[in-house]
Amino acid sequence: MTVARVAFALPIELEDRLAPDAVRHGHDIVARLATAGELASRLEQLQPDVVVVAATERHLTERLLSICDEVGVRVIALVASEAERKHATAIGLLETVDAASGWAELESSVTALGVARAE
Repeated sequence: MTVARVAFALPIELEDRLAPDAVRHGHDIVARLATAGELASRLEQLQPDVVVVAATERHLTERLLSICDEVGVRVIALVASEAERKHATAIGLLETVDAASGWAELESSVTALGVARAE
């Protein structure tokens, strides 16, 4: 089984939709946080393999991307609009998934990023 340590910074409705499926796919949810700032400040403590964030200014910032790069954490942004896609691209994140996607699409991205670990 492959397992990734996943941290979320998403609106609650997206978290509630995705978290149960992530667990069913065998992943560990290490955090469900409300903002990019909260996530950035706890990255080293949480040690996720991947963070899944909304591509909004509240959930995705240059600081978060920078810290993720420093500690080797992959970032996947969920985009709900063209403005959110542009925000992600403008701060240097190209790995995005449509916010309406289910965990199966995210699972593909997690696997493609090579972050899942064999247990």
